[in-house]
Amino acid sequence: TLVGTPPPSWLVLSLSLRASSPCARSAASKIRSQFSSQAFQNARLFPPLVLRMIRVGESTGGLDTSLLNVSYFYNRDVKEQMSKLQEMIQPILTVVLGGVLIGILVTVFNPMYDVIAKIKF
Repeated sequence: TLVGTPPPSWLVLSLSLRASSPCARSAASKIRSQFSSQAFQNARLFPPLVLRMIRVGESTGGLDTSLLNVSYFYNRDVKEQMSKLQEMIQPILTVVLGGVLIGILVTVFNPMYDVIAKIKF
């Protein structure tokens, strides 16, 4: 027998509205007849942590709390990844902007030096 509670209607509705990939569409169609953890596991769409948290939430009746915990974990992970990416991009952007500035200075001062060189004192 299946352990857990049947999927809430909001989960089925949100999956059917957001199902853009074939795996998500498959999970959305299977979630009506199976428990959400099994449907997601068969779709191979989510990492093991998410599947375990959904399974725990179904068995305890606290699926909303489990999904909030997963959301918090992944939001924190995305913020950390973005800050690392910004730290990597910042030096590259500084060098590129410095190159652009040097290019502008050369294009402005080069004609001025030519004019000064042609003047006879």
